[in-house]
Formats: sequence, C-alpha cells, structure tokens
Amino acid sequence: MWCSTCRSAPNDNFAQASVLTGASGTVSGINFCASKESGEPDHAGNAGGHSVWFRWKAPRSGAALITTQGSRFDTLLAVYTGTDLSNGVLVAQNDDMGGGGATYSTVSFPVSTGVEYFIAVDGKDGDSGNYQLAYSAGASNDFFGSPTVLPDICDGFVLSSNVGAGTEPSEPAHAGNAGGASVWFQWTAPATGDPFYPVTFNTSGSSFDTLLGVYQGNSIDTVSLLAFNDDARPDLSPSTKTSQLSFMAQAGQTYHILVDGAAYNGVAAQGSITLSWDVGYAPENDFIGKPTYFPVLEAANGTTESVSIDVPRTNNGASREQDEPRHAMITTGMRSVWFTFTIEDTPLVDEDVRLVTIEIDPNTPQAGCYPVPFDPVVAVYTGGPGMAQLVPYAYNDDIVPGVNKNAKVAFIAPPGKYYIAVDGKNGTSGNFRFEATNQMAPTGLLTTVKKDRAALKQLFPTMVAVPR
Repeated sequence: MWCSTCRSAPNDNFAQASVLTGASGTVSGINFCASKESGEPDHAGNAGGHSVWFRWKAPRSGAALITTQGSRFDTLLAVYTGTDLSNGVLVAQNDDMGGGGATYSTVSFPVSTGVEYFIAVDGKDGDSGNYQLAYSAGASNDFFGSPTVLPDICDGFVLSSNVGAGTEPSEPAHAGNAGGASVWFQWTAPATGDPFYPVTFNTSGSSFDTLLGVYQGNSIDTVSLLAFNDDARPDLSPSTKTSQLSFMAQAGQTYHILVDGAAYNGVAAQGSITLSWDVGYAPENDFIGKPTYFPVLEAANGTTESVSIDVPRTNNGASREQDEPRHAMITTGMRSVWFTFTIEDTPLVDEDVRLVTIEIDPNTPQAGCYPVPFDPVVAVYTGGPGMAQLVPYAYNDDIVPGVNKNAKVAFIAPPGKYYIAVDGKNGTSGNFRFEATNQMAPTGLLTTVKKDRAALKQLFPTMVAVPR
C-alpha cells in the first residue's frame, strides 16, 4: 500500500544512483517508498514498481557477483551500462536464484577495469521491504557460470589465480571445508578409445594451501561432488599443501573443477594456481617417500658383475612435491616420478669403481590417448630421503639437443644410496623405458678423474659432483 507520508529513497532514480566503492561490499536499505521512473525498463522481465539504483565502477577486470541474498522480499535485479535510461544496455538480470523457493536474486558477469555499471533492485510484482545488496569483483573464473575452459586433451596444465575470488551463494561446502576463495575450471573428457578411464588432477606448483574438487552437473545448485582433496599424500610428503585427486571420467562428459584456498582463522588462502591434469592414476612412485626400488642394480664394488634393467614406466598422473628441486637445473617440471638403488658399502679403491648409466627413452606409444610429445629429464641425487637433504650428482635433458630427446646420465658410483627423478620438460608426460646398467669401470678411471676435473667433464658431462 502506498503511503502519502513516504519520503522518496535518495537513490530512487537512475540519475541519483548511490555510489558503491571498492572491490566488494554490502549495502542495505528499504525500497517501500521508491517508484519507477518514466522510460525505466522492466527489470528481469517483471514490471516491478519500487526500484532503487546503484552505480559501481569495476576496480579490476574479471568477473563480478551481485546478489540480494538476505533481502526480506521477492527481489528483481538487473545491471546496465550507459549514461541514462535512454541508452542503457542490459548486462545481466535475474529474478529468483538459489532454488528451494528462494526469492533473492543473483547475477554474475564479466567486468572491465574502469567501466561503470548501474544496478537496479526492484520488487517482483510491486513487492517491497528491506533489501540487502552485496557486490564483489574477483578472478575471471570466480563463478561457476564463467569457468576457465580447459582444452579437451589428455594432459595439460593451466596457470591461474584465486586472488580476489570469493564464494557464491548456493556454492557447495566442498566436502565440508570452509574455503572461501574459489575459482572454477571446465574440462570435457576427450575420446581415448575407452568409454571410461581414470584421470588425475593436481595443484602442484601452486603458491598456497589449496583445496581441489571435481563436480558434475549443469548448475551450482544441482552439482554433485565426484572427488575432493585437501593435501596430497600427507603420509608420504607431510609438508605438501597442494592437492591431488583421481576419478573415472566418461569420454565426452563435461566436468567442473574447483580450486579453493584452505581457510585459516576464517580467511581463505589466496595466490597463484598451477592446475594440471593427466589421463591415468597417479603412479605409485609419485613421491620420493615411495620410490621404485631396483635391487637388480645393486652390484657391489669389488665384483666384476655387470647388471642391467630395461622396464616400462610412466609419469602420467604424477605431481610435484613441496620444495622439490629443479631437475636438470633447467625446468621446474610438474610430473616427477622417483626411483632408487644402492651400491653396497664396500671399500672404494681404484680397481673397484662402478660405472652406472641411466637412459630414459620416451619413444613408447601412449596407448589409447592422443599422441603427446614427452620430453623427459633425468636427475640423480645422493643424500635424501627428504627434499632438503638431496645433493645433485648427475643430470641430463637431451642426449643431443634438438636431435635426440632421450635423457641419459653416466656417472661413477661410490657406495651409497641414489635417488633418480624422471620428470617432463615444460610439464609434459608420457610412457617411457627406464634403461640402466651397472658395470665395472676401466682400471684407473677414478684416479684420473680425481686428478683432472677437465677429464671428468669430458668423460662424464652429466656429472655435477666428484667422488671422494
């Protein structure tokens, strides 16, 4: 009922729109005495009758979220650009949002830095009362409806950020974790020859403590959780704060991937994101805490025995641990797998030197998936087993740069334990053969390399340490 004693709302008209400032905020008021001016459009397709106006200049490019959640009447919400009602251009509008009989309104839409947007809040069918309006500008993929679309390939990675991101109304609880700075990605499972196959996603390389979830569904109100992870394998890598999960994908099906920040004291972590995916489950030797052990390579010093192995392996689905070194010193990598063997602790004399060669041959077809060029790197370490205790001993990228992408190292092996990392340059992954030989070295070799570092470099260009 219209009251003759009403005092018109100060932001009743487009020209007197209240100014909103900053990247986010909340305002409240009452629209009971507001009216609809001449030439004003029907917001969200309804005649309304008690509109109030706001103006907001986007502080950064990305996505914006505006909602009337918390209002005490059935709201209408619309956003426009332009200088007056006669040239206003509709950007986004909504009547009811949230399902379950909810009558608040929510819009999300892309914004550009410095562009001014006009926001109208009205009451459906002339409804009025106390309203609440919240707004925020976040990452471009802040909202379920505006995800970063990932290429439909079998393996890849993308760089992103959740800085400035928030949480949408009706956003699921993500396996009960509070989070609060979520961003969304969308991936359609490619055809691989199998209708169903495992896929692994991880956030290794991200700069903060992440949460990772995979959802299926067409609306944020109806999505169902398929898999969720906070910290990847804390039993094997206690310091790792990035996330890793696997699920069975169906070729042609679209999945929604969420990355959020773990909340501390009610504040969600934010920073840069590296999101990787790969067809296959994470390998057993993804972490240095559980390397593949090759006892066959453990021929002892003082023997004339020569031993070798040639086994198929993969780094598909692997991740990168916290504080993991840059293997081969040229690439950060993001899909390392680990191997180990030991040279028995017998006295090392000139005649008892062991010579080890390791070659990583990626020329193994990746069955059932698109051909992906895999460029491996190999690095050998002593020390360990923690990342901080690793000491580089030998490494290699390409045997012949620009010609042969196989990675190969040859090194003198005193007694001790060796850790070998195989990673993919520039984030690549695939199947490979791990080929290694442990044999007696030529007599006098150890004496030669100890006296002449130039000889060491010439004979073993991939070594970075001299045996004692």
